[in-house]
Amino acid sequence: MGSILIEDSPPTFGQALTMDEARELLRSGRLAELEQLVDRLPQADAFHIGAVLKLGQQRPQEALVAIRQSLDLESSFSQRNTLAVCLLNCGHSAEAAEVLQDLLSQQPDNPDLWFNLARARASGPTALEAAAQANRWRPGWRQAELLQASLAAHLGQLDEALALVRRDVTQPISRQLEIQLILRQGRHQAASQLCLAYLHDEGDSAPVRELLIQALLEAGQLTRDPRLLEYLERSLGLPGAYQLVPAALNLWPQRQSLLVALLQNDLVCDLALERTLTEWRRNFRFHPQPCELSEALAAHNFTNEFCFAESPEEVDGLQPDHPAYPLYRPLLPGQSAPDLVRQRHLEEPAQERELQAQLTPLARPDAVAHQYHQNPYPRWRSLERSGPPRPFHEVLGGLFPQLSIPIMDPLKILVAGCGTGRHALYCAQQYRHAQVWGVDLSPTSLAYAARQSERLAISGVHFLVADLLELEDAPLPSHFDLIESIGVLHHLANPAAGLAALRRRLLNHSWMRLGWYSRRARLGLQPAKQLARQLQPLELRELRTQLMQQLDPPDLEFLAGIKDFYSLSGLRDLLLHEREVEYDLPQISQLLARSNLEFVGFDSLPQSTVQKFRQSFGAHNLGNLDCWDLFEQQHPRTFLGMYIFWCRPSDHAGGYLAGSSGELLGA
Repeated sequence: MGSILIEDSPPTFGQALTMDEARELLRSGRLAELEQLVDRLPQADAFHIGAVLKLGQQRPQEALVAIRQSLDLESSFSQRNTLAVCLLNCGHSAEAAEVLQDLLSQQPDNPDLWFNLARARASGPTALEAAAQANRWRPGWRQAELLQASLAAHLGQLDEALALVRRDVTQPISRQLEIQLILRQGRHQAASQLCLAYLHDEGDSAPVRELLIQALLEAGQLTRDPRLLEYLERSLGLPGAYQLVPAALNLWPQRQSLLVALLQNDLVCDLALERTLTEWRRNFRFHPQPCELSEALAAHNFTNEFCFAESPEEVDGLQPDHPAYPLYRPLLPGQSAPDLVRQRHLEEPAQERELQAQLTPLARPDAVAHQYHQNPYPRWRSLERSGPPRPFHEVLGGLFPQLSIPIMDPLKILVAGCGTGRHALYCAQQYRHAQVWGVDLSPTSLAYAARQSERLAISGVHFLVADLLELEDAPLPSHFDLIESIGVLHHLANPAAGLAALRRRLLNHSWMRLGWYSRRARLGLQPAKQLARQLQPLELRELRTQLMQQLDPPDLEFLAGIKDFYSLSGLRDLLLHEREVEYDLPQISQLLARSNLEFVGFDSLPQSTVQKFRQSFGAHNLGNLDCWDLFEQQHPRTFLGMYIFWCRPSDHAGGYLAGSSGELLGA
């Protein structure tokens, strides 16, 4: 049959279409026309082409149904190849690998099959060998080279991965992967220089600026390179950027705009900068000259609950109409002030009171609920997000590439113990089509969360007052696809019972992300905790001042390295919590086993830490908690930010570890 002249006129009703002609329309990108003509194909071919079209429309589940319908009618090599691609896109990697293995028995020299088999196997030596075969049968195939490099990197073969990447660094994806690999090697300065070169050569790129921030944070220092200042200013709001501002101000103290941005959008978490600002405030108290910095500091100090040290002479006689008053205390109703200060001190708290009136408190609040009623925690302003929301299976597949993760859309998430809402709102921003429920004991904290949700215009999050041990009484879905609970369970009277209560809300396909205090990592807090207990009769601001004056320098340095030190609610949570339990990894392992949960991998560790573990214990032990316990003994501060890890019902086996930057870029 001759070709259909789609360009000239549409086909007449009943006109047939051949599979070769359909493929030509696909190759030429005329998908809309093909979609109109697909029913002119024989039925098996129509289902087949329909599957291909649905893949292109990002509808993989529908594509899988269509290709199975096609295979029910007849089975060809091409149809089974499309089946494998559909299975891959739906997260059914094991089934896809079986189909591809069968196809390779017929065409062992087909590079596309080897490439998809590498994707299906996702990680490990067999996946790496499949990618190498794809490169062997199609030399110079850049997509396959990058996939092979990514798989080699996951096995810790960083030199081999770099050699593959450096075959061609003309494309942005190759240069970004090169930076990630160098970061994995712990060469932070080299990685930051590559980022700067990339940004100079290729122009602005948020992903590269994010890698630059990561490299600088892991390096622990900045160089006096003015390009760093330029890109840092562009990157405020990306993860970790505000942490670099104090170091930048040490090098460029005249850059007041950077300081103002930090004060308006985050907390000052640097003791040297805090002392500088404390002295500036004292001078302003006695020689007031209102300016942008005084407004920003008044807004900032409301967020940190006026935790800076103050002398009696500063506050004696300080009247509400004095320009320095909102730098020391909240504005009084009706008091005039700049818009930013009035918003933070008066309007936002009033909004929270209205929102709190809509919440029903617990009938029997305990000491922990009372603490968070008095001190909502944490105090925050910015979510520091990068990029648009992504499907859950893509996010988790990037963290744990060896796992088969089915599509869950929409995604139902429970954030158990959400506090002031940052965690729940972050989940809503991170995952595409997420429906989030955040529960907490404290109506005060939840009102803060709801107000932040409105301020940031984030929808799809429901905040509820609830006790984790009595979730049956809350208006929640019966089960969730993902439950996150970071820094919560170790504050329960019975943490194991709390974990079991959350476990009952999981289905077999569900996931859980947990965070627990590490006893070993927090040993350095003991001197501060002991002194805080002795000083407990003091109000929190004075107690904090006495800690800074009385602690030995090494103990104060340890304390000052923790963000919670830089607000009064954070200080209480850190040193004077009403109830907390610290753990080690063998205890975590026992808790998981008791709740029929399988450890999958840690989250949020620096890439250099991951690589150090690989060198000591091998990539095959990344999911071995016994090895991580040994590693923590050798490096006690590894989990100062808590044990944060993923787990799932234990009928799913396998463990891995995710680094802080997630998936390496690849094909």
